[in-house]
Amino acid sequence: MSNPKSDLEYIKENIKCLPLKDVTFAKSFIEKREFNKLQELVDSALYKISKNLNSDKPKPEYKILDIDAIEELAVKIDNYITKVYGESFKLNAEDLEDDEDYYENFNECDLNDIY
Repeated sequence: MSNPKSDLEYIKENIKCLPLKDVTFAKSFIEKREFNKLQELVDSALYKISKNLNSDKPKPEYKILDIDAIEELAVKIDNYITKVYGESFKLNAEDLEDDEDYYENFNECDLNDIY
């Protein structure tokens, strides 16, 4: 069984497996201890890579990425979040994201349309 410190070290050492443009964001999220945002970034990268590789004309920059390494990184991030913050932290963060989406959509509506 791995401990949180070794998971964090693994995460720090292996963010380089992400698409180049995501590495800077990943480093920032680690420094700020925003691990839910880091998890979202990695999940998004996996989605984009898979979608691109299954397209008719995959981009060369996605062909060279190791999707297995990125999937392992996602697992380590998830494990780290659970070990350090607990399962309830992940659930609360997901609820908060849903609330933020609601308020973001609410703020975008035109109040003149309501009245």
